[in-house]
Amino acid sequence: MYVGLERAKELNNRQMVICRCVDWNEEGYQIAQWDKHDKQFWFSGQPNDDFHKCITAFAKLNEDGKIVSF
Repeated sequence: MYVGLERAKELNNRQMVICRCVDWNEEGYQIAQWDKHDKQFWFSGQPNDDFHKCITAFAKLNEDGKIVSF
């Protein structure tokens, strides 16, 4: 279940998520992590700092990559 960005404050630092980001790439989704200190989502290898601005919603993932509820 995808939730709005206001729920990100409930995530642990480095929590894995799948982000809905239709303006970021063709697929419209990106696996990322939450950086609690910088208060933004990021992923290794992102080409610039604009990724977080493109996210419209996200879903929390467990260690097996399955979507879990809050």
